[in-house]
Amino acid sequence: MAKTTPAPEAKAEPNFSPLQRRGETVGRAQKPQKDNRPEAAVQRKLHAAANNSPRVKQLQAIQRMANRAVAGKTAPIQKEATAKATLANHTALPDTLKSGIENLSGHSMDDV
Repeated sequence: MAKTTPAPEAKAEPNFSPLQRRGETVGRAQKPQKDNRPEAAVQRKLHAAANNSPRVKQLQAIQRMANRAVAGKTAPIQKEATAKATLANHTALPDTLKSGIENLSGHSMDDV
């Protein structure tokens, strides 16, 4: 007779995602880690040198002046609606039907 060995019982683990198992929280923003590689350090130095150059400083000053000059002169993006004078409907058609037919056909229904 063959002996049967009982199957090992699976550990009862709560239903967590892999991120939660490692102690990390899901849904929270984490701080970005600083890149300490030598290449990244050189890149940061070049970036700082470029941002502090006289040409960039001059362009930033010009941009600030342009922004201040335009700030008070902006026109509204959308024109305000003007109230149309409503004409009396002397037809046998309801106003909504008349306006719908006029919009679709492009013809006036005043004489109907």
